Amino acid sequence: MHSCFHAAGGAVMKPLLEISPLEWAEQIQVHLSDAYHLVQTVWPGRAEQLELVFFGSASTLQPWPKNSLYGGLKAGLAYFCQALNEELQPQGGRVWLIEPGAVHTSFFERVKNHLPKEKMIQPEILASWVLDQLTLPRGMYFPRLTPLSG
Repeated sequence: MHSCFHAAGGAVMKPLLEISPLEWAEQIQVHLSDAYHLVQTVWPGRAEQLELVFFGSASTLQPWPKNSLYGGLKAGLAYFCQALNEELQPQGGRVWLIEPGAVHTSFFERVKNHLPKEKMIQPEILASWVLDQLTLPRGMYFPRLTPLSG
């Protein structure tokens, strides 16, 4: 098994009209273009045993102000993963989309959140949970898992 992870958490949380073209382009690079480059790098010759794990966001379930860029990119990543799975699954690979709630990382040092830090998902717990999911039978395709904090 070859497991590869894409976890992009950078965000520009501003009203849309305050986001510069450079900030927009940088976020597209981190969230979507880097996902594309990861797949281009690891897929050739490994499809049968490939496990691609992408981290989306539960924030796409509810639109909120100042989230047009981040939420839009995470929604785009979700579609990317679904379409990618349709290509990879017939060759024996598997694509995972993990959509956690608030994870206690430096991301939330820059972004306000309604949850206190002690109620956020701890990164070590999320990592352990994700690794446990990767042991599920190979016949299971496109798990879209949304662990929610609370």
